[in-house]
Amino acid sequence: MQEQGTKMSVDSFLKTHNRVVQLRSLSATLCPIFLEVLLKNPPEGVQLCVQEHTEVDYKARFKGRPELEGLKAKISH
Repeated sequence: MQEQGTKMSVDSFLKTHNRVVQLRSLSATLCPIFLEVLLKNPPEGVQLCVQEHTEVDYKARFKGRPELEGLKAKISH
């Protein structure tokens, strides 16, 4: 905040990142141990989300390239 007044000014931006861990064939006996390791000492600001991995999750990992999409559209016409 400024020294006088109530207007706020933004001087930095907080970026968030995701870490994706995909597991295949995790046994029921190892699952609690694995989750305990993940929850033991997470980095500051990290939240754990356990969910089934979908095609939407896979595609969300890649950064969009509008110029490439424009070139693909020109080629397909």
